[in-house]
Amino acid sequence: MGAALEVTMYYKNVIPLSEIVKQLGFLGYRIAVNNIEIFDDWLYTNHQVLEYNENTLNLNEILSDSKILLANFTVNEYLCGYHILKADDGIYEVCIWLDLSKLPFLDNDIINNASRTFYKKITDEIVSNIDCEKLLLIGIGIETMIAYDKALQNIVDNSKNILMWIFPKGREINIKPLFKKEEKDSFLIYSLEC
Repeated sequence: MGAALEVTMYYKNVIPLSEIVKQLGFLGYRIAVNNIEIFDDWLYTNHQVLEYNENTLNLNEILSDSKILLANFTVNEYLCGYHILKADDGIYEVCIWLDLSKLPFLDNDIINNASRTFYKKITDEIVSNIDCEKLLLIGIGIETMIAYDKALQNIVDNSKNILMWIFPKGREINIKPLFKKEEKDSFLIYSLEC
């Protein structure tokens, strides 16, 4: 596996894997969920592997028990993953990743001419499919380091390898001046571009 592009969102609602699979299916992609893993922490304490069945998978129960749910899947021939965990009371961390071993043009520390269209498609899909009233923030990047904090500015200040930030309009967050700012619908998008 190569580097991973990660989209990490802090959201006031559970976003089940089934919604992501359904949305990708609507876009014409072939999706195959390989497995579901559940564990207590990132040390994989009490690790369990389950077969994917959205009808029997009780995501709310898993998250209320402070478990982490991790899924590995493919979109067409690309390896992807998803995890969700309860970050705080009523706040969920949802992360989707894409293995870049077959997409080396994306494995870069800046958005350039080769990757700009790809990132535009990602932001268009995000902006058209999430509720800005429930969004705290989204960080997108390669091999990111991002962790929840009640103070959103601390999330931004302590994160690493972020190429894009997406916030609802009106959120007062200071972003480094290297980022290009754009408004789209009810969102502010900051991009680290050359």
